[in-house]
Amino acid sequence: MKLNGGPLAYQSARQPYPLTIDEEAALAFAACGVTGYALAELPYDSGSVAGGGGGNIMKQFVARTVPSADALHTVMVFVINDEGTWMLRRPQDLPAHEVAGLIQMAREQKLSDLYLRNRVQIADRRVDVPRDLPFVPPFNKWSANVTGTTYFICVNELTALYINISVVCLQR
Repeated sequence: MKLNGGPLAYQSARQPYPLTIDEEAALAFAACGVTGYALAELPYDSGSVAGGGGGNIMKQFVARTVPSADALHTVMVFVINDEGTWMLRRPQDLPAHEVAGLIQMAREQKLSDLYLRNRVQIADRRVDVPRDLPFVPPFNKWSANVTGTTYFICVNELTALYINISVVCLQR
């Protein structure tokens, strides 16, 4: 690694050392892990408050480490390293019968097993990310997606959120 210029200029004397599968799994879990079931402690009936039945907007009842409006789970994470490129499945990408087992693995802290089971390889190589805006900010060009590193890319797919909001607005 080499960081050019300024008071923080630095050049490592060592070659890059990739993350272990356990380290990568822990970071992936922190980014988007399935943690259990959403509490969903919302009213599902309006009761005496007109329009107070906000629980009906919940899309699903699976909880993740990343916040999610209406449990839509819009964040999708891609992982790039020297061995390939993977997409990490979201709860809605999983067969319903698999979710309970994944939650149990998370509770037992079997993060590597969970990670290996939940990722889908989309390339057998490190996918190159253009080193220009908007893909990589100038201050990250020196370190982003280089040999020996693991690169996590979070993509927020908001279509379902906007559809959900539109439906609620139309009901009013």
